[in-house]
Amino acid sequence: MEIKEIIELEKRIAPELFELIENRYNILLNILFYQPIGRRTLANQLNMGERVVRKETNKMQEENLIEILRQGMIVTEEGKLIVKQLEQLLYEIKGLSSLEIKTKEVLDIDNLIILPGNVETNPKELDLLGVAAANYMKSILEDNMIIGVTGGSSVLAVAKGMTSLRLSNISVIPARGGMGRDANKQANNIAAQLANKLNGSYELIHMPDDVEGEILQALKANPIIKQTLEKLQNLDVLIYGVSRAEDIAERRGLLNEKRNFLLKSKAVAEAFGHYFDKDGNVIYRSSSVGIGVEDFKKIPYAIAVAGGAKKAEAIKANCKIRKDLILVTDESAAKAIIESK
Repeated sequence: MEIKEIIELEKRIAPELFELIENRYNILLNILFYQPIGRRTLANQLNMGERVVRKETNKMQEENLIEILRQGMIVTEEGKLIVKQLEQLLYEIKGLSSLEIKTKEVLDIDNLIILPGNVETNPKELDLLGVAAANYMKSILEDNMIIGVTGGSSVLAVAKGMTSLRLSNISVIPARGGMGRDANKQANNIAAQLANKLNGSYELIHMPDDVEGEILQALKANPIIKQTLEKLQNLDVLIYGVSRAEDIAERRGLLNEKRNFLLKSKAVAEAFGHYFDKDGNVIYRSSSVGIGVEDFKKIPYAIAVAGGAKKAEAIKANCKIRKDLILVTDESAAKAIIESK
């Protein structure tokens, strides 16, 4: 009997077993992400009762999967191995292997990471996307690399999910200028956070969105901004989020005239300050300094992080710009992508 047949049989006979496995996996995974972490904080993080968390973590301690220290719980090396094994098992249980194959076919891309869940119904799932993207980054990072980051919740999750890594001469810079309303999600702030995790340096671009004409040219001529822009031409890695065009236009407060233009032009996606139609054609570019589409196509590693079924169309449009990007998404977005083909 093949593994898939065994899984289907057990799901029919003892579905509660898989619920238990998934709950324990989530507990162990969250300890790993946020270690050291206390039981009360973990219970709040998982929306579980503190008594349940105490019972489960005591069992994990007995099995040497975690250590319970004064500053909080941490995962042992044996526990890390179990996390990886459970991840593979749950991937099969949830049918994510076949979902991955189908999603790759629809998007016509080779590099795809799908995580279970839905960021729209459970915003904490975004943290898992961030950790997955950060783990991928760690596998490709080398000394002397220049990393570009955009703003937004998805890219912030990557910076938060990155663990400390000691590399030499790493530089992190914003991929575009712009100062939004939420300082925490600005590219400048994210660049600083990520650089600190990577023991690297960072540069900032201080300027508002949608400046035009002489003001924009004057800003570009500023020696500090000019130096940063030159570095943007030599990015090794870009981490960016993908948004629906209408959502980002509203968030950035675009004038009604520009919003109507985007609507008439059938813009469906936004990434690094550009608005795209369903075929990946540029409809409009925000008047700000930063990378352009041709620059984007030349970057060796482009990592897109986006989840949620509502972003399916935007993700599809973005994948048409370059086929070798690395997409980190969730189960709900993948299913919506397949359904909308």
